Parts: sequence; structure tokens; C-alpha cells
Amino acid sequence: MGAPDHRLESYRYSHTRGRAILHLGRRRHGADDISSGHRVNLIMWNWNQQFRASAAYRARPFFREQSKPDAHCVSFTHDRDWESVKRTPRPEGSEKFANTAWCPPPHAEYDGFGGKGGRYRDRLTVDPIDLLD
Repeated sequence: MGAPDHRLESYRYSHTRGRAILHLGRRRHGADDISSGHRVNLIMWNWNQQFRASAAYRARPFFREQSKPDAHCVSFTHDRDWESVKRTPRPEGSEKFANTAWCPPPHAEYDGFGGKGGRYRDRLTVDPIDLLD
């Protein structure tokens, strides 16, 4: 997360029945719609409170994005540029996320960024160090 290409597709995994996939939570990820059957997810979050309070965690960089993201790599819950990338309105009932979307932070916007303010909507000036929370 935070790399210049983090919203560009880097790998696509095809699931096999009976297998699981584990990844670091900071890894940008998503799931395609299923065309038949059903999907079961077991999601577990683990974190180390001491590490999250450390300077190393809080100072993680978020670099300027190199380009507009791939359309299938944005989500209406997190991405400030959902509408301009997907070229469609947010799904009905998801409008509340327009005010809390955070990606990319203002200092990391790519050239031609067409997104909205999201969680930064009330900030007139932004110091990039303030965005590392």
C-alpha cells in the first residue's frame, strides 16, 4: 500500500476449491463477483498494538501515484476517484462512503486526478505528514 502503482493490477489469483489465500492486510485486494454457487469468507484481523504505536508504522510512506488506477482496482468504500475511474455513480446506499473515502491522500494524487475530497473534504491546506494516520 502506498506504492506509486498500488492501484494497478499486479496479480490475479484463481481460487481452487478447498484452498485458502492469506495476505497482509495492507496489500490492496478485492474479489470478483461470482457467476454461480456461493462464496464463504473467513476474515481475521490481527495486529500488534505495540507496532501500530511505533514510529515505523506511523511513518509508512504513501507515494504519489504514477497514473490513474485500473477500474477493477478501485472500491466505492475507499477510493475518492470511484466515479471518475469507474465512470458510474456509486451503488445505491453507498453514498455515505463518498465522505469517508481516503485513497489516494491529497499529496499522492496522480496527474489529472478527478476525485472528490472524501475524508479530506474539510481541509483547506494539507501537510502530508498529517495524512500518515
